[in-house]
Amino acid sequence: MEKKQNQEIGPRLLPLSFCFLMLALSGILFGIYTFRQISWLKTQIHLQQKVIGTLQSGNGAQRVEEASSNPGSETARVRRNAPDVCSCNGPPGPKGKRGKKGARGAIGFPGRRGPQGPPGPPGSATSESIHLVGDGRRLRNTRPLIYNWAVKHKKGSIKYHSDTGRIEVKKTGYYFIYSQMFYLDGTALQMGHYTYINQDKVLESLGSVVSDLRKYNTKYHGGVFLLRANDTLSVHIPYSKTYYMDREGSFFGAFLVHE
Repeated sequence: MEKKQNQEIGPRLLPLSFCFLMLALSGILFGIYTFRQISWLKTQIHLQQKVIGTLQSGNGAQRVEEASSNPGSETARVRRNAPDVCSCNGPPGPKGKRGKKGARGAIGFPGRRGPQGPPGPPGSATSESIHLVGDGRRLRNTRPLIYNWAVKHKKGSIKYHSDTGRIEVKKTGYYFIYSQMFYLDGTALQMGHYTYINQDKVLESLGSVVSDLRKYNTKYHGGVFLLRANDTLSVHIPYSKTYYMDREGSFFGAFLVHE
């Protein structure tokens, strides 16, 4: 009877034994798989820490780029699996070269007109000027210096010396100097006159005499010169000896332009 009972229990234990065996194998396989996954994660963490440390140091950037260019390298594989955005910031790189100058832009519209400025300082109230005219006589003079002048206008400290025919300035500045002579000498080959500052010739007029019948002529010249206090002005005739000191045809003068 015991033998009969053992024969009935044997078939019942067989499925249970098979279930225990499968559970044991499943546990062993799960343990192996878990161990490999943990090892792989440790390796990934170690490699990412190494790459981050290299990037932060800034010294191995070139080596990282070279390793990344090799598709089969571990660094390239880690960078492919790494996230797109890195929260770490490395040190600033060297300053780049200056770029080329861009094209010139279009001219803008003119701006608003500014307010009117304050009035300038008052000008000098002193005016220096003199105008001499001929005394109305026809002269044949043997002296080259002309002194037959009459004062038509004078203002300021400027002076005229009638005994020498010279104008004398008393104030330094830039003056416009001018002179004109009326000639009526048909015997000379040339006609003309010079204007002097002190002993220096500064202006000259020159022309040819056509004939004794066509001897009437005038010559004028003028210019701006720097005159200093006590400088003198005078008119000289080098060629013609006969001239007409007409009030409108022969004149001589100067006036201050600016100091």
